[in-house]
Amino acid sequence: MKTATLSTRQVVRVLGKGIRLNGHANDPVQGITYDPGAVLPGSIYVALSRPEGDGHDHVAEAVARGAQVVVTERMGWLPRRAVAVRVTDSRRALARIAARYYGEPARRLQIVGVTGPGSAEVAFYLRQLWAAAGRPVGLIGALGHELGDRLLPGRDGAEEPSDVQHMLACLVEQGIGRCVLELGSAALERSITEEVPLATLIRLGGETPPGVTAGELISISWERGLAPGIRLVSGRWQGAPLWQVELARASRDGWTLRLQTGRGPMDCTLAVCGQQNMRAALQAGMAARALGVPAGAVRDGWSRLVSAPGRCEPIRRGQPFGVWVDGADSPAALQEVLADARRTAARRLLVLVGGSAWQAADELTGLGAAAGRLAEVVMVTSNNPMEQPPEALIRPVSRAARKAGARRVEEEPDRDRAIRRLLGQAEAGDLVLLTGKGRRTTMELAYVRVPFDDRRRAWVALGELGWTAGDSRS
Repeated sequence: MKTATLSTRQVVRVLGKGIRLNGHANDPVQGITYDPGAVLPGSIYVALSRPEGDGHDHVAEAVARGAQVVVTERMGWLPRRAVAVRVTDSRRALARIAARYYGEPARRLQIVGVTGPGSAEVAFYLRQLWAAAGRPVGLIGALGHELGDRLLPGRDGAEEPSDVQHMLACLVEQGIGRCVLELGSAALERSITEEVPLATLIRLGGETPPGVTAGELISISWERGLAPGIRLVSGRWQGAPLWQVELARASRDGWTLRLQTGRGPMDCTLAVCGQQNMRAALQAGMAARALGVPAGAVRDGWSRLVSAPGRCEPIRRGQPFGVWVDGADSPAALQEVLADARRTAARRLLVLVGGSAWQAADELTGLGAAAGRLAEVVMVTSNNPMEQPPEALIRPVSRAARKAGARRVEEEPDRDRAIRRLLGQAEAGDLVLLTGKGRRTTMELAYVRVPFDDRRRAWVALGELGWTAGDSRS
């Protein structure tokens, strides 16, 4: 990737807070990072306080690895071979340096920010619907990053400003001119909008976050009630400020809806499962219309949506029963997704449920009670047992499920075997719901974290049962 040539002196000038300069003042910098383990000779190291640890404690390590410039909020001793720059806010400094280093890519893109409840799913679906108009669109969000020919996993908002600038530069390099940027609470705490001018901010209820500005504000609210709908509160597209859901039918493969749009009814199919995904897809559709996407393109895009990972995500291999993977791991979340599954009019509901070592006893019994009330078959396993014997997590869930009235409750400590056993019991018209992990891809055992992906395990198990339609998954 082409980057700007910056000297140490220019970096200090960008920040305007130089503490001292030495013989490296005119040497070009070779990179920028906040990870002390990723420092290369001649690079800039920016010390950040992060959940993983305080970068200020690793300044000496960064210099030993060859850091040419150290940006820090706390000045301490440094070898004279490094240039020290003290700032009041390291993240803002990181954003300014990274923007300059990567050639200020945000100024060459039309960036639409999405903030508010459900922003991760709405951003994920908006990228698909905006692209339905015929031009490529990038995505930077908690559920993943889509950068043209590069797909990267999301880190739940743990990206820093330099990560965002690097991804924006990737889009510019590939000739992609539009990007959806999800602004969840974790991302906003990391000042990722610093040096990222937003053309449009889509606000899903609530107030505009402090410090976030945009050329245009589009405010969308979800209205509950007997006739739920979404309302465009403000925005340049005022042709149909309210869409009301007049009719909604859920199936194991998605939703069939009739919307009253103010310009007559619109029948549509949403290729996503669960109410949360349905709401997000509708909000993304209204946002896409406000951005100028034709109604026909939005309707066609809805029918081809790729589901948000780990949120009632369907696994399809041609089997005559449904399989959903969802990350619900609390009693309330499990209750909601089970109610969604019940709306599909499935012949039977089979659910995999399991607890984690950090969950209290009332949470474990709550999981079992929710599963027992709404599912015919409950397979109880473990989620993240850590140092605890899996059986200690299984027993309270099983007891609560039986007490709540489940017709069949089975126990299987091995999660992979539990998935295989449950799928092996499914018949035509059933719906199998695998809960607890969703898009998470690890399991925490005693002092070790091992790879484990419910989606991958279900895909393989279905193949072993003879259902082999579709491409293989990695």
